[in-house]
Amino acid sequence: MHHVLLVPELQQLIFESLLPDINIEAIVFERMDSVRRFFPAKQIRSALLNGALTCRAFREAALNALWWAMEDLTPLFKLLSGYRLENVVRGPISNHECKIFFSYAARIKLLYFDGREQPLVPSYMRILAASGRPSLLPSLKYLFCRANAPEIHFFPSTSLRALNISVLEHVCLEAEKEIHALVDNLPNLCTRLIGLRLAHEMTEDCLRNLHGLQNLRYLEVENTMCEDRNEGDVKVIDNKIMNEITSLSQLSRLEIAGDLEYQIRPPKGRPLHSLAMLKSLSFRADYNAKIQDFTGILCLAQFPMLESLDLSYFVIEEAQDIYAFLQALTKATDRGSFHSLTMNSWRLAGMGNVSLAGCSDLLCLQLSSLDTNVFASLTTEDVAAMAIAWPNLKKLRIAPSINFAVLAEIAKQLPELRDLDVAMDKTTPDLTNTPVLSRPLQKLTLSKVTVAPAPNAIALAQCIDMLFPDLQDLVVKGYTPTKSEKDCIAIVKALQKSRKDQQMRDAANGEQGKHSLAGRSTLS
Repeated sequence: MHHVLLVPELQQLIFESLLPDINIEAIVFERMDSVRRFFPAKQIRSALLNGALTCRAFREAALNALWWAMEDLTPLFKLLSGYRLENVVRGPISNHECKIFFSYAARIKLLYFDGREQPLVPSYMRILAASGRPSLLPSLKYLFCRANAPEIHFFPSTSLRALNISVLEHVCLEAEKEIHALVDNLPNLCTRLIGLRLAHEMTEDCLRNLHGLQNLRYLEVENTMCEDRNEGDVKVIDNKIMNEITSLSQLSRLEIAGDLEYQIRPPKGRPLHSLAMLKSLSFRADYNAKIQDFTGILCLAQFPMLESLDLSYFVIEEAQDIYAFLQALTKATDRGSFHSLTMNSWRLAGMGNVSLAGCSDLLCLQLSSLDTNVFASLTTEDVAAMAIAWPNLKKLRIAPSINFAVLAEIAKQLPELRDLDVAMDKTTPDLTNTPVLSRPLQKLTLSKVTVAPAPNAIALAQCIDMLFPDLQDLVVKGYTPTKSEKDCIAIVKALQKSRKDQQMRDAANGEQGKHSLAGRSTLS
């Protein structure tokens, strides 16, 4: 073996390269059903085990990688001679056993805890008492917690960097007391915490104590509904709680969702805080929020680095409300930084005939992505206004139904689009008036398309191919496509494939021609 491979730091890098890529932001916002993507595959674990067993020089580095991520602490407690099948430790624990136990416990950096088939609380208490240590997993950095159980109090420590709590649905508020106690103590327990997701039934203290986590960069709060909850139990996001959240000056990404009632009033005077590091802000309301509430939030603080804002499931009662919101957005953000807006309402009570072209504050933004359903129509005048305001628009999803003439106008005037999602009415495209373009659109999603009979499917496919010759994905969404719509998709794919095949043939023939000319030149 080359002596270079004996360097411990190099060994550590080699074995850690076999582990999945870890990103704190991804861990915080990951849903529990896909957590295992952060765990090494079975084949990798077997390779690490073989490396630890077959080469003494590799043992420590291989074991560090093998124990890096755990979803069951039973193997750790089996290092104790007194551990029994009933998940408890019997008899005394020697100093030597404590040393071995914590030499392996210190290797664990990521834990997924779901409360099933785990050692019981007395086992945790006995090993800590025998060792005199304050923490069971002293090097734990990332914790996924899916169970409300007393064991969760033994995991946090000053080394914890990301905590993702998502309690199983349909449990009563009283049953979540362990989670509530843990969250209340987080500012004292986890001083280096930079990522936090809370998806459970909240208490007022859970929300109010967030201000103590001043190092947080990533935060998601999702209030879930419990079985025994009454209507009066809905948690309120008011000015005081929102002020405490906006006081977290290090936040880079903030998401608030779930069963919450917003009672936000614009403050008198200048904003109290500046979220100078915040780049992404998302509010997914539970059908009871009004656009005025989010206008108030934008007035509470300045967002000079904000890049994207996502608002979903709110109510617009009057057209003036959307104008006030867009005005507050332009004042609270920097136009050079802000580029992505998602704004989808579940009830548009008072929008009337408000047009996109008439929203001057919206057109003042420098958007590269727009996803909204707040406009009742989209005309060629609106497309022209978008083209002037957003020449670099790359993603557009807009709800009103359009005809093919407007789709062609979008293709002509927004040349940088890569992802387009629109609703189309029953239309018969005109081949003779459809321009031949070379737009780089990669994904086109159509909804409410009605294409029948078959000749119309052929015409629509030809026209789409004329506008967007390099589509990678054409989708009809919202329902099962009809036969004509399936035919349209198949025809577009066939047209584009045949053209690419011909381009490859032409390129190959061109190369052959060059070689032939070179050969003739050599002979001559």
